[in-house]
Amino acid sequence: MNKYLKTLFAKTILCGTSAVLIAFFFISCAKDIVDVNGSIHGVIKDFNTGALIANCQVSLAPGGKSSVTGSDGVFEFGELEPGTYTVSFSKAGYEEASKTVSVTSGETSSINITLKAKSAFAVSSNKLDFGDLSSTQELYFYNNSDETASFSMSNIPSWASFSQTSGTVSAGGNISLSVSVNRDAVDYGTHTQIVSVVYKGKTSGTLSLTIQMQKVKLSAPTVTINVAAEDITQNGFTIQGELTATGGAVVTSYGHCWSLTQNPTVENSKIDNGSTTNIGPFKSIVKELTPGTTYYVRAYATNQYGTAYSQQIAVTTQDVASNKWDGNIAQSFAGGSGTSADPYIIETGGQLLLMKDYSDKYFELANNIDLNNHNWQPFEFKGSLNGKGCIVSNLKIERTTDEQGLFSKITNGVVENLTIKNVNINAPSYSEIGALAGYADNYNGSISNCHIILNENSQIKGGDKIAGLIGNLSRGNVSNCTVEYSGTSTDVIKGNESVGGVIGYVGKHESCTISYCQALVNVKGANYVGGIVGTAEGVYAINVEACGYRGVISGEKAVGGIMGYYNSDGKIIASKADVQLTASIGCAGGIVGMTYYYNSSADGIFACYATGTMVSTSSENTFGGLYGCSHGNTYFCSVMSYSTITSSIANFDGIAGTYYQNGRSKYCASVVKTRFAETNKGECNNITTFLKECYQSDYDKYWDYSNTWTWSGKVGDSQTNVSCPRLSWE
Repeated sequence: MNKYLKTLFAKTILCGTSAVLIAFFFISCAKDIVDVNGSIHGVIKDFNTGALIANCQVSLAPGGKSSVTGSDGVFEFGELEPGTYTVSFSKAGYEEASKTVSVTSGETSSINITLKAKSAFAVSSNKLDFGDLSSTQELYFYNNSDETASFSMSNIPSWASFSQTSGTVSAGGNISLSVSVNRDAVDYGTHTQIVSVVYKGKTSGTLSLTIQMQKVKLSAPTVTINVAAEDITQNGFTIQGELTATGGAVVTSYGHCWSLTQNPTVENSKIDNGSTTNIGPFKSIVKELTPGTTYYVRAYATNQYGTAYSQQIAVTTQDVASNKWDGNIAQSFAGGSGTSADPYIIETGGQLLLMKDYSDKYFELANNIDLNNHNWQPFEFKGSLNGKGCIVSNLKIERTTDEQGLFSKITNGVVENLTIKNVNINAPSYSEIGALAGYADNYNGSISNCHIILNENSQIKGGDKIAGLIGNLSRGNVSNCTVEYSGTSTDVIKGNESVGGVIGYVGKHESCTISYCQALVNVKGANYVGGIVGTAEGVYAINVEACGYRGVISGEKAVGGIMGYYNSDGKIIASKADVQLTASIGCAGGIVGMTYYYNSSADGIFACYATGTMVSTSSENTFGGLYGCSHGNTYFCSVMSYSTITSSIANFDGIAGTYYQNGRSKYCASVVKTRFAETNKGECNNITTFLKECYQSDYDKYWDYSNTWTWSGKVGDSQTNVSCPRLSWE
């Protein structure tokens, strides 16, 4: 008998209330006993227009149930046993989709979804990456219209060949093409070409297909490991790595190795994924471990030239298993009194939600918590939360409001040592969205050592001020935080303006510092889109220090590898971006897209570097290896920095796209040409030596000239290998 009914029964007996209420009591008890099933309810809409979708086939597994939506776009499955189900959606002209949902006794689970309409003419992949060993791949053209479409291809490089460069695709059909590359026709390095596919039919247009390959000198493979493990339990975890180069030979063994001592090798425990000729991510599921134990893990790869290892990470298995939330709020905490010396202890999702009524107190997590994809209610937090390394997973929010995240708002609060995994926030009509907090006004607080881990089913989508960690940071510092994605989607974090991998929007009121933060996630927006920060704005200094980004960024204007739009005093110091960047309009840079109104020559980019590629169809003169464009009253500087970004954009500059008034760069280098050559060097064939000889006491300390990496490609008209230094913190 639940607490409410006990109280009602007592009052009924004590007050002599009529038998009607007593009858109600027994009816309620009976319902509690027999209502053991749950249901699923949802609405299907068009992703672009928001229109309701009728005649959509909806299937349920397990169980084999199916239904078709009516004009209201609604579907529903009832009388379902508690458990996990997969709901699949299929309609002609739309991309198929599926979602996983948990059903609880006596509850209705909601899974509203949007479907994307198929393009009339589509290609199976917009990029073919042959890596350093693969020689042949298959490509498909799809005609999703009801009329025959023709196609023709141009701008095909001499080192690539297609089994067919023109032809037709029947209505509703597809054709396959074989694509091959010839490494004997090129020099060592990375070779990239954008091929144009012109199609005509019910609709006409042009698609861009990027072909890329590497020719490398034969060597051992290279491999990396993700910064954090996933699905950590008492007896195991999941860890992802990436084979970044085969070394020009078949990889005969690759995976992860681990031990109780540092720097494990293949002689210790390992998972062997076999042989491969393809580069890319891979995952290992490690089992049969000891609870509450720290293991050291490295990724490895072997070919005939040797075995290579990644950097090492430490993973500690759980002492206790995760608690799965039932969607209800708890009546009390697991212990503590809410003081600094005796914090409230959180062990369940219900206790985590109970924090909203005591939000200015002290808290500690004592357990991993699975929020079980119930619709979470964000709330303002003003206290102190120490996650103690615990994980809050399966955070799902479906709310019609701004400020969405685990917390709606953090006000002068402290949040530390917390991991949030598998986040699903789809709020395109609302702003200030982040996994940890929608908004933070945190002048007297701090956010540190917080980690966001996103999987293939994760999404953080909204309007303006959207990010992986915090949507809008008004005041306060953020340090040692990461946002990491293990899937392939290019719009995991997606919004309109001020979209960032870690912070969407920073500024206005006080100075802020974002330091030692990493983002390995794809980011997509319209304007002001950055790998770490979307927009930094305000009259106070906003600094980014020792941060790193790797991923795909796409937007229209003001798009940057570290920051999209920088309209404030401050510095970006000792940070790096490894980025595939697309900006359809302009103002795009490897570090900063667009800057405005700097008050001091001490503001700007210092000891940073960017690597990767940049793509645009725009003819604007605002694309640069370090920053795209600078507007303002005084200065914008880039000092002791370099870029190895390459681009086929006609007006691309190795250092800066363009600037107004007093913008300047000095002691910077790039592997492509630059107009800013007074103290800078374009087409530089040894960046390590160049920066070392440009010694600047204030910024030289950020470089480690003994720890270098090699960029391979063309400098000017010559194929060469360029020595590049890493940052001291790498």
